[in-house]
Amino acid sequence: ETIRMIMDTKLDIEGFCLCCGTEKIEIFHPLFKGSLCLECKDNLTETLYRYDDDGYQSYCTICCYGLEVILCGNDSCCR
Repeated sequence: ETIRMIMDTKLDIEGFCLCCGTEKIEIFHPLFKGSLCLECKDNLTETLYRYDDDGYQSYCTICCYGLEVILCGNDSCCR
C-alpha cells in the first residue's frame, strides 16, 4: 500500500521513515533517498558496518534489519 501511494506520487518518500514507516523523521537516509526516525537512525548507525564472516553485510543497508537480506548480484559488492 505504501509503495503504491509513493508510485502514485501521493506520498513523499522523504516524509516517512524507510525502516518503520513512521512520519516522525529525524534525518535523511545517508545512502538512499528517504528518511529515518530517531530509533531507526540509531539502529542503522549500529548495524551499517557489521559484516558476516563471509564478508557480506549482516543487515539490510536500507532498513537496517537482518530478518531477510537480499545480496547484490554484483560479485564485487559486499552490501
